[in-house]
Amino acid sequence: MKQLHRFCIIASVFVSSNAWCDILTVSSSDFAQLFNQYRVAQPKQIPWAGSYWGFPSHGLAVNGDQSPAVLFDKINGLNGASVTWENGKHSCDNITDAQSKIDCASWWGHCNGWSAAAIKEPEPLMPKIDASGAHWTPGTQKAVLSELWLDTGTQSIGRSSIASLSPVVNSSDPNYNTFWDVTPKQFFLTFTNYIGALRVGLAIDRFTGHEIWNQPIAGYRFLPLRSDELSKDESVNPPVYTAVLRVKFYYANDTVRPSIRSPHFHIANTSDDEQLELVKVGDQPAYVGRLLQFKLFFDQPVEVSGDGKKVLSAGHLVGDGIWSHQENLPQQIDKLNDSHPDFIWMPTALLSNRQFGNPYYTQDRVRKTLAALKTDPRFAGAHTSTSAIPDEDPPTDVTYALTVNSSDVKQKLGSDTSAGNAAAVFSNILNQAGLPAHIDAGDVTEDAGSNSFGFHVRMIVGTEADRIKSALENSDIPVQGDITRVP
Repeated sequence: MKQLHRFCIIASVFVSSNAWCDILTVSSSDFAQLFNQYRVAQPKQIPWAGSYWGFPSHGLAVNGDQSPAVLFDKINGLNGASVTWENGKHSCDNITDAQSKIDCASWWGHCNGWSAAAIKEPEPLMPKIDASGAHWTPGTQKAVLSELWLDTGTQSIGRSSIASLSPVVNSSDPNYNTFWDVTPKQFFLTFTNYIGALRVGLAIDRFTGHEIWNQPIAGYRFLPLRSDELSKDESVNPPVYTAVLRVKFYYANDTVRPSIRSPHFHIANTSDDEQLELVKVGDQPAYVGRLLQFKLFFDQPVEVSGDGKKVLSAGHLVGDGIWSHQENLPQQIDKLNDSHPDFIWMPTALLSNRQFGNPYYTQDRVRKTLAALKTDPRFAGAHTSTSAIPDEDPPTDVTYALTVNSSDVKQKLGSDTSAGNAAAVFSNILNQAGLPAHIDAGDVTEDAGSNSFGFHVRMIVGTEADRIKSALENSDIPVQGDITRVP
């Protein structure tokens, strides 16, 4: 589930009148120097985990009287103006186009604002109170900052894929290059120049297909080069030299509880093997990672140290490189959605002209509001990194457990239906019924003994179980027994 983000079209750059967008440029393309000095790096400020404040839940107006928008309106004397705006603009309720409504229910939200805020702002850690005595959890403070940073200047590279995945195998399709940027060369140079040399924060769209899932980068690690994967191609004149690179990169997660206090993340705590580390707070994955492999091409041989951690010599980079998954396309084409970043961007500065964020969240008003908050006296002596500070945010979703007959599902979807396929179809059925739902493949289990599928369905708070049951039964998939709420 995610969110929207403005982006530059890099092939033919469009810059709006307020010049919010520019191209990421690099100062060095010296492969050996960049690899040797910045093989492992992280930004100076590690971005914090939080929530993307999804549009299905009405953005910052989620939970009615307990919402961040209500608190913001009350302390600023806005008489509910920002709540009304959120309910109208940052909501799926008024969308009439069928596909847009499905997309909104699945992934639209504030992830670009959260990504920018997590990169540019210190993480709110302490519960606060305002002048009226109302409680502002860290999650509420993060929400206000995420709304503020929806309007930011950016520098970016790459174009958002807006088509289906079918064009990715046909180089003559006009959407082919849109999908296959960011190229490996752009990825390597951008990460090493910005996160490595400059130690500044970058965000990516981690969903390579048409959805947009913005995530701020916490760090990266290029793995040691292997001498047996350095080769020479003499079929071209002059010959081209190839190096295979592997990289692990990590990003902050925005599907955790809003008030979660991000755990310590340091890229030095990751390893040089291909195993991805997962950094959690309890059961909440605050930082997650991805492993990518690609080839870069050179006009001279690449020579490395025995341990592969140093490049002894290398020529100039030639061409754009090629992703491993581009050379070896998976049989299930949708697996490409979680491959290379669709685009990379950097927030620069807040814009005074608000075009996408709630217009009531001006920089002046937000800064004054947050600055006037006082530490909640209940936690005045608490250390910010201890569990003494509770997560007081009201829940934004609820999980229901239900069971259906697998024969009914397979009769409708096909005899080879897997748990993963069933999860996608069930999400679609509920979304089309106006019930924003999120079901991952891991939320579905098949019990061959009882001939059933078991589902965990995450819904917005206030969704009635009977509406879920009715939507499924209208699609000829009756629910077995009761739908129960998962604690």
